[in-house]
Amino acid sequence: MNVTKEIKENQYIKYSISGSLTGTEKSMIRLFETISMKLDESIKNIIMNIGKVTYLDSMSIGLIIGLLLKCQEKGIGFKFEDVPDHVKKMLDTAHLKKIYPDIY
Repeated sequence: MNVTKEIKENQYIKYSISGSLTGTEKSMIRLFETISMKLDESIKNIIMNIGKVTYLDSMSIGLIIGLLLKCQEKGIGFKFEDVPDHVKKMLDTAHLKKIYPDIY
């Protein structure tokens, strides 16, 4: 997994992620911990560009749901950008679109 970050002050933090998202990888867990810590700052939106994600497992979906709940709790927007079809299928299986209609 590779991650780049773009910050537009007081607007958003955008993470562009590529590769495999496996919830048991330390780098994946560290990414979500890092994002969670940023939720206390004055950021209005978190954007995750996942156009180059090749794989997404159920543990990663669990981490995403936890992050969504934290964002919702703090009034911070969360959105996926450039979602590949194979990832949409996984997210749809988890019913994320029903719970968060504007997620992508």
